[in-house]
Amino acid sequence: MRIQNILLSLLLLLSTTVAAEVVVGQSAPLTGGNAGLGLDIRNGALAYFKKVNDAGGVNEKKVKLVTLDDKSDAKGIIQCRACPSPARA
Repeated sequence: MRIQNILLSLLLLLSTTVAAEVVVGQSAPLTGGNAGLGLDIRNGALAYFKKVNDAGGVNEKKVKLVTLDDKSDAKGIIQCRACPSPARA
């Protein structure tokens, strides 16, 4: 529940922009040794954002999750951090 409150607070802060949607970026291990955990994290976030979107979004804006695969590897994490913001891509 605490994580949901933090996510919602972040979304409310992000939604003050003029964008048509709120884009949330995430780096997670979708492949490699921790893939199971990473997929659970991504799928949990997708389920929560679907619930938020089905209820009207945040300030009437849909929430979009963009997930980058860090491959359960330190180099992958660094590569994900170097990627441009999904909102600007």
